[in-house]
Amino acid sequence: MHSLLTLCQLVTRICHHDLFSCNIFPQCTIKTGPCGSSAQSPYAHSKLARLTTFRYALQKHIGVCIVDASSVFRQVQYRAQQALDLAFPPQCASCKRVGTILCAACFAQLAPATPLPYKQGWQALQGLVAVNVYQGPLRNCIHALKYDGVIRLAEPLGALLAQIYLDYGMQADMLVSVPLHSERHKQRGYNHAHLLASACASHIGVSLRDDVLVRSRATNAQVGLNAYDRKQNVAGAFSVSSNYTTTGMYGRRIIIVDDVCTTGATLDACAATLFQAGAVSVWGLVLAGSAL
Repeated sequence: MHSLLTLCQLVTRICHHDLFSCNIFPQCTIKTGPCGSSAQSPYAHSKLARLTTFRYALQKHIGVCIVDASSVFRQVQYRAQQALDLAFPPQCASCKRVGTILCAACFAQLAPATPLPYKQGWQALQGLVAVNVYQGPLRNCIHALKYDGVIRLAEPLGALLAQIYLDYGMQADMLVSVPLHSERHKQRGYNHAHLLASACASHIGVSLRDDVLVRSRATNAQVGLNAYDRKQNVAGAFSVSSNYTTTGMYGRRIIIVDDVCTTGATLDACAATLFQAGAVSVWGLVLAGSAL
């Protein structure tokens, strides 16, 4: 219980950017001398000093070996999640069985024996591959990731995208995710498509470039719209970042990652923008497609 309270205090301090006033580490000092001598740094209030102090504090009080500043927050996130799982055991996003966010039985139902390719004659998008149709456990998982904030689902679901990418023999120079408008991103706190693409990219060794596409105007939700209205809703909604408007996209094979494809209007609009910037191939890769 003491460790749990200590970790909760630690995470609270991180959220308030107040590492040095954290009284759970009263003896923490920075190693400054060449022989490892301890002293209070004259730069104790700089960001580097605060992170360094925090790093040594974690190593001393939690037993975490940290080699760079960026891993500090990854380690804290991991430890915090462990603590939360002890206090509030996770449930399967589909069947609600206690113990894990996605149980083995539900995971086994997510992917079919072969990928599901779609070619519907879109104006720009050359093709689409989906893990499965939008139903059952896959639908439950997508809903939990997108609307319930269960972002840990992005890793197993992203791994499924990677498996389909390899099984179907897809080829790409880069992955991009369908961007959210800045206001929608603020409301939700994260872009689920980015999380999926990031997990997928880590498994297939293809770079994720999330600074390529920009959602230049807000759009209404596509849910409930017919095919024509969906197309009109996203027409002209995307643009390519100024960093890629000259030669950055020229000759590139690109795969756009998203969670669900119903009519393909959003992916097609993204593809048209990428082709205008010089891409030679644009395909879609999604978790779920409509049952055609």
